[in-house]
Amino acid sequence: MLKPHQEPLLRFLARHVLGGIVVGWVLLGLLLWSDAGGLGTLVMNGGAIPLVMLIVMFAITFGSAQAGIGVMLGLKERDGEPPARRQRIEPAAPAIPVPASARARGRQA
Repeated sequence: MLKPHQEPLLRFLARHVLGGIVVGWVLLGLLLWSDAGGLGTLVMNGGAIPLVMLIVMFAITFGSAQAGIGVMLGLKERDGEPPARRQRIEPAAPAIPVPASARARGRQA
């Protein structure tokens, strides 16, 4: 059973995934309709399996990409501050230079 705070997150993710699937299917339809590189002819003469494979793969690819974009850009600004600048992480210790030696590879001048 879903907790009340999970429902908006799932709706947010589902909305982005479905949007990506629609974009992917529209792009696939345009590719098949325009017969780019003979793809439409090849797929239509190949039977149902190539078409189903393309439909599923475009849905997975574009749905996942849109879900990732939605998650990455889904953060809202709080208090007029951009999301990436909310917290500054300070180093635990100062950087100490360490001497390193390297041998030349290949031809030597």
